[in-house]
Amino acid sequence: MNKPPLYIFHKNRVDLTLKAYNSVRNDFSVTLIDNSDNHELEGMEYHWEVYVPPIPFTFAQSHALILKWANIRGLKHFYWMHNDGVSNPDTNTKLIEYVNNLSEKWGVVFTYYDVMACFNVEALNSIGSLYTWYEQYYWDSMVYHMMRCNGYATLDTGLKVE
Repeated sequence: MNKPPLYIFHKNRVDLTLKAYNSVRNDFSVTLIDNSDNHELEGMEYHWEVYVPPIPFTFAQSHALILKWANIRGLKHFYWMHNDGVSNPDTNTKLIEYVNNLSEKWGVVFTYYDVMACFNVEALNSIGSLYTWYEQYYWDSMVYHMMRCNGYATLDTGLKVE
């Protein structure tokens, strides 16, 4: 069985990014997007996939990149996690099962709000490229609101992620 894709944006604190990565690497196909000023993940001796943009991307630009990759790969959804989040195998398994069994029209599935979440590609595409214009602080509020306005539910699982 293929592991679902999960993305982590790295800006700083390699120690936290390592904890986040280690908490999901057995259950997901993880890609780290290195948005640090000095590309500190590049060339590290570790078994992970790292994408280093030519310049550090904003939060919204990083999400737009993931959406573009998802559309190219024909994905129905993808997972995302904060680089300072820590999950556990039980949460990972339950979240994947929850998403795979959804039948309603949904946009995003939350664990501890969006510390770790799953995004529906169709819902993001329904918003259009406008959502890349928002700064990080407003991005989540606007995107989730626009999903709901387009008829896509935002679902809270209550699953624990630290």
